[in-house]
Amino acid sequence: MSESKRNSGGRSRPCADVEEKFCCGKNIEQARLRKGLSRPELASLMGMTLGGVSSWEYGRTRPDLASIKRLCEILKVTSDEILGISEMREELSEKERKLLSDYRALPETEKSYVEGLIGMMGAQSKKSIPFTPMHVKPRPKLISLPVNPLSMCAGDGFDLSEGGETEYIQLVQCGALSDCDELVRVSGRSMEPMFYDGDLALVKHTEDLSEGDIGVFVLDGEGMLKQYRKDGLYPLNKAYHVIRPAEYASFRCFGKVVGKVTREMMPN
Repeated sequence: MSESKRNSGGRSRPCADVEEKFCCGKNIEQARLRKGLSRPELASLMGMTLGGVSSWEYGRTRPDLASIKRLCEILKVTSDEILGISEMREELSEKERKLLSDYRALPETEKSYVEGLIGMMGAQSKKSIPFTPMHVKPRPKLISLPVNPLSMCAGDGFDLSEGGETEYIQLVQCGALSDCDELVRVSGRSMEPMFYDGDLALVKHTEDLSEGDIGVFVLDGEGMLKQYRKDGLYPLNKAYHVIRPAEYASFRCFGKVVGKVTREMMPN
């Protein structure tokens, strides 16, 4: 079978150059993180499997032309950015290329800081005024937190027998994150209106809950997000029923929910 026939039916094709594969994969990953998307979310938007997106980002394959077009639409980037093509490559010195590469790898908040810094330095340079960074707005401190690869069901339970790979999300450091050990993605509607399907809950690892606390529980191999009361695990959405673990059930508290990721926590 010819190479073109082998490649025509898939979403990805083998890449001849190892460095090209790696570069393309890193560009996709960085653009995804800047957009605030997880791999599963990007895979869903692309209409493909998580393994396909992982294969791109790990440099095993690269996207075909149709996939590149869709990636550009979702991630708001150009095809040149995905493929790592720069028209200025031959005109830049090695030092300039390194600075440009470092800039492109920054999250949007860091880019804004660098752009403001350069703009201020340029303006003051033209006026022959010594530059001082005191007038530049301080960069927000970022914290990187792991996202549990297993969603916790805000319903009747979510089978924890299979999970994915752990990813990390950068958030703007604030008081709400001080007690947070990891993020857990909510699946289902039983905890509305406090938590909606797809929300990222802030979870502190502990087995000690007080009456009324929201916790993450594992009951007979199923994970769930519920309000703890002495007589059972309660939903906030009255359309769902109370769960009362049987006397000999395998049951434990995984952690206490201390909040959820808000828009203000996301780097701009």
